[in-house]
Amino acid sequence: MSCNLHDIKNTAAAEIAICIFNGAFTLEEVIATGECSLPKQREIRKELDAFKKEDKEFEQANSSSSLQAFIRKYPSSKHLAEAKGRLQQIQEYEAKEREDKLRREEAERIAIIERKRKEKDQQVDYILSNLNDKTAKQIKDEYGLEVLTAVCQRLNLDLNYVINYVEPSMDAGPIPQESDEVPINFTDIFFWGVPSSGKTTALSVLFRTMKDLYQIRNPEIENRFGAAYRESLAKIYDQKGWGYLFSRTAEDFTQYIPFLLRPRIQSRKWWNRRPKESQMSFFELSGEVVRYLYDKEHGTNKVKSSKKDAVLRAMDCIDILLKHNNRKIHFFFIDYNRNIKADLDRLTQKDYIEAAVNYFRRTQIFKNKTDAIYIVVTKADELPGNNKDEQKEAARDFLNNNFAALIDEIKDQCGENSMKLDYFIFSIGSVYFSKLCKINYEDAQEIIEELLIKVRPPRSNWLTDFNQ
Repeated sequence: MSCNLHDIKNTAAAEIAICIFNGAFTLEEVIATGECSLPKQREIRKELDAFKKEDKEFEQANSSSSLQAFIRKYPSSKHLAEAKGRLQQIQEYEAKEREDKLRREEAERIAIIERKRKEKDQQVDYILSNLNDKTAKQIKDEYGLEVLTAVCQRLNLDLNYVINYVEPSMDAGPIPQESDEVPINFTDIFFWGVPSSGKTTALSVLFRTMKDLYQIRNPEIENRFGAAYRESLAKIYDQKGWGYLFSRTAEDFTQYIPFLLRPRIQSRKWWNRRPKESQMSFFELSGEVVRYLYDKEHGTNKVKSSKKDAVLRAMDCIDILLKHNNRKIHFFFIDYNRNIKADLDRLTQKDYIEAAVNYFRRTQIFKNKTDAIYIVVTKADELPGNNKDEQKEAARDFLNNNFAALIDEIKDQCGENSMKLDYFIFSIGSVYFSKLCKINYEDAQEIIEELLIKVRPPRSNWLTDFNQ
């Protein structure tokens, strides 16, 4: 298109407006030619107004969306090339911004994941280093299921088994109230200890070990004392050796448990006779009995009235068994990690044991038909030492430093009455979340083997031996 002032009359108003807009001449110069009518002038001005609007919209187009709209609206604009160039720059910048934002978001996401992973690892490490401070439920409630799952994975534990804890039940029964109810020719084995000293848990391991590695059965006596109780303790652990432990608030009982025990034999050839059965009765004394001895020595009233009748029945049973002709063995259970922990009455394990010592000294309970006295330090896995011998030495130091009165009294009476005194350390096994345990047979076997030595089977004639 040529812009020529000499042919205004034959040039369309739109073309003239374009020439004016592009600077070829001005509207005044067009009018001065005398060849541009008033209607054509108005049409030119209208076109020029449209061009000015286009200019303004171009100037204001500073985003990809507004530039795209401008290009669609003015496909023949003189600003088209510039608009496309500006649009490309903006789009490239916006693309870079999106990429940078995605990188920042990804980096932030990774940082959050890493921070949470480190936080979870720290929580898992803390729980593992304080494994029995909280139950699995408490850990789940405080830290979440994901953290508990990670802890179980580290320990190679079945999560479902861990979280489905059911507190075991105990089928307690009556105890002898008359001397003629006590089975004859049994060795009565007393288990002494303060509340929560580990007696009942230790008994459960002993009975499970007997069930799994020895032959144990009920004696044929009229009164089946403790049979259901013994079975309920053994069943705390399953066939794979896993078990749920009692809570700290579980009630403990005084129970009298007669049974027959012998080793298992590996061969059934006729010349390999079946071992004879040792006749023994475990007499588990409630921790409340030791608390009652404290009351007796100090004139206090620590035993709750609701438990007083049961404690008095236990004391009567103690008297019956001590006067009976059966042989006797005494076990004292001392909890290694409860020595400095006071109960609600602000009394420690040491306070109760020292009171019991005064009772033993006054009543001379070990004088009549006692074969041995054993002191068992529980929670042995917490004892210092690199091996069992070192842990046993640490247990002796612990007893001598904290329970000298008990040790001295027992030593004196053992010397006076020719009784054996020995020490055991005892661990029930690996404990997780204070509720779950993988049984350890080793310490239980050591005690059982000692009992099989001390509790001799009754004598029988040669015909009975041959039939066995």
